[in-house]
Formats: sequence, structure tokens, C-alpha cells
Amino acid sequence: MNIVFTVILVIFVILILVGIIGIGFYNKLVFRKKKVIDKFNAVYMSLKERVDIIDSISNIIVANKLHEDNMLMELNKMKEVILENSSVNDTLPLINESDDLLKKALSLDSIYDELLKDKIYMNLKDTFKNNQYKIMYSIEIYNEEVEEYNNYKSKGVANVVSKIFRFSDYSYYKMENDI
Repeated sequence: MNIVFTVILVIFVILILVGIIGIGFYNKLVFRKKKVIDKFNAVYMSLKERVDIIDSISNIIVANKLHEDNMLMELNKMKEVILENSSVNDTLPLINESDDLLKKALSLDSIYDELLKDKIYMNLKDTFKNNQYKIMYSIEIYNEEVEEYNNYKSKGVANVVSKIFRFSDYSYYKMENDI
């Protein structure tokens, strides 16, 4: 009876140790995931600043009675998409899409000379440029955090724990356009 009790005790201790180790890896994965999401929130807040830029451009187009109905539709659609998306991997492509659209909208001064005299419009160009720099900086920090998370998640016991608890993968952001 002592041998059976000892075997059961050893198995029980081993299961407890495996559980403690698994909990440790789980907690570390949760911690790293939260860090990725925190860094992404900085990116998302900068992206949401673009909604204000979109609103201002739309107001200028309407106030100056510019014939840019398609541009207004595209701007409003982009605004809605930015505000509706909160998933990390789905939101990252919006950076390039909004970048291209805003560059296009902020080049209307080549068609409409009166925009060159509009101080609000000219300030929007600077605001957009600053927003681009802000996003680039926060993306750099986000990518570093994603790299740490993905590397940790793909190794050994952490890989097993991440598959058991279905920890999601996070995409890197790749800059397509230069400022």
C-alpha cells in the first residue's frame, strides 16, 4: 500500500508542477498579448485622429462648393471603416488606405487654386504630415512588441499553451508608402 500511495503522490506532484508551469506560460502569454494591444492602441488613436482630418477636409470641400462628390463619398466611407474596425489585424491595412486617400484629398489644391489661400486647408496638410510621423513611430514600437510576442509564442511549452488556449497571431505592419 505504501508503494501505491507513493506512486499516486508522485503523479499528483508531477501534475501540480506541470499545472504551475503551464499557468506560468499562460500568464506570460497574456502579459505579452496585453503589451501588443497597448502598443496597438497608440496606433489606433493616431488612426482615429485621421477621422478629424477627414471631417475637416469634407467640410472644406462642402464649404468651397468643390465638385468632388466621389472624394466626399470615399472620405466618409473611410471614416466609417476606421471607426467600425477595432481588430488589430483588420485595422492595420487601413493605415495605408487612409494614407493614400488623404494624400489624394490634400492634393486638391493643384486643381482648385482657392485652396492655396485657405489657411485651414494648408494647416491640415501639416496636421496630416505630423499624424504620419506619429503613426510611423507608434508602428515601430508596435512591430517590436509583436515580434517579441510572436517569437515567445512560437517556442516550446509556450507554443503548446498558446495552441491549447488559442492565442491569436498578430500581424506586423509593413510600410508601403514613404512620407
